[in-house]
Amino acid sequence: MTQPFPVDGRVDIERLRLLLDVQTEYPSLDYKSDCDLKSAPGRYEFVKDVAGMMSRPEGGYLVVGVDGRGQPVSAQLDPQLFDESRLRDLLTKHLEGDFVIASQVHELDGHQVAVLFFGRRPDGLFPIVKSDFSYPDPVRGEVTVLRAGDVFFRDGTSTRRWRSGDLPALLAPYIDTIRRAERSRLGELLDEEIRPALRGQRAAQGPLAALTWRLSEAEFDAAMAELSRQRDDAAIRMLTLQLRRDGVSLMRSTGDGAPEELRNVLDRATSAAATAIVLRDRELFDRVVSAMGATFDAGAANTDGAPRGNEVTGIWLGIATRVLALIALAIRVEEWWAVRPLTLHPVGTTFRRESWLRHALTWGYRTEQMPKGTSGNAIPGALIALARQTVARLSALRLDIADDNPPPLREGPAQVDPILDSLCQADLLWCVVAAATGTRSAFYPSFSSLYLYRTEPMAHRLLNEPDLVHQRLLAVSSGFGPAWRVDGGKIVSLTA
Repeated sequence: MTQPFPVDGRVDIERLRLLLDVQTEYPSLDYKSDCDLKSAPGRYEFVKDVAGMMSRPEGGYLVVGVDGRGQPVSAQLDPQLFDESRLRDLLTKHLEGDFVIASQVHELDGHQVAVLFFGRRPDGLFPIVKSDFSYPDPVRGEVTVLRAGDVFFRDGTSTRRWRSGDLPALLAPYIDTIRRAERSRLGELLDEEIRPALRGQRAAQGPLAALTWRLSEAEFDAAMAELSRQRDDAAIRMLTLQLRRDGVSLMRSTGDGAPEELRNVLDRATSAAATAIVLRDRELFDRVVSAMGATFDAGAANTDGAPRGNEVTGIWLGIATRVLALIALAIRVEEWWAVRPLTLHPVGTTFRRESWLRHALTWGYRTEQMPKGTSGNAIPGALIALARQTVARLSALRLDIADDNPPPLREGPAQVDPILDSLCQADLLWCVVAAATGTRSAFYPSFSSLYLYRTEPMAHRLLNEPDLVHQRLLAVSSGFGPAWRVDGGKIVSLTA
């Protein structure tokens, strides 16, 4: 039945006139000459009628103070009885769920008429009676008019208890609510993941000029994955050259502005390196790590590798955290070939350090760039703590982890955290690789500040898998390599 009025919750005088002009009841419109909310039988009738109206897909209207043809008949109504808050209190007492209610009493041709709107529950379900409701009748005795679990159905212009055949109509709005929620969730998924990925894919397949590190994180990650999959050497060369050029330029101008832009360059380079590790694209990996190394070197003021300022040491520390996060990713996906080149980037000539990680840590502590705790001292294991936040921030660094929400930087770590475990193990590995160079003070461990159970599995692998140490990490024959001494599960010395 098509209804000649909208069911949208309006209760102003214009809507009342429209409802009265209909001059007949509809499934979503009920005329009542009176509504006795003070007596028990009257309240029962009201709750029953409202429950039936709220079972309608869009709800409906009760117009009080008119006859069956919509003509005003009531000279006086008590507006307080039809106050929205009082109506809500009455319904909440007897019906489950939340309610959509609107009400207003209007003066019309010398009569007072109340127009009441009752919408479908916000969750799409229908109202259900909470508990039995009885009242004493002088003739029939105790009369139970509402029973717990009752559902009332608006059948045409009358209200009755539901039947099994009414279930499809009762559930249809709820099913529509679920479908809308799923469509919304799918739309959010498209907006957050699929559409950026498609834009990144188009950038990878389009003109080279459209390929830039200035793409959003999701677009850039998708573009890098596509370029690696296609082994598009020309595009990879152009993009990594751009990363190197802009990284070096921005590092040289550090102190004069644009640090955020430099951090974005480094983030994109880190994401590209992570993609290369996961997809085993060594050419892409070498080019990106080389670009990151050139950017790091551009911050040095002299051949000793001293920084040009404290801001540079902060950037160096940021690069070190990204590198440690990449080593941790390589560990989790067991791409051991990536560990050595990520560790051994030498810095300085007159005074040379074999690992940029060692160099960044040294200057980070000298210039007090390390994050501090409440005591004012640098937090223990600061490099690992910073790297943990970096992994949480860059999705390419955790492609193997479903969800990630670590505690804030200065709070204690979670007891179970596979990413933190891999970072501790990465810290052990880079120290091992750096120490194997034979250079004095080549390493600077941070993992000892955290519980041993995080690092111990990697220590056992180093002790029990000689090929992992010699051929994969140190890239030397199994006839030459380090010797270990173990004390309480800790590697305490390393000799060539």
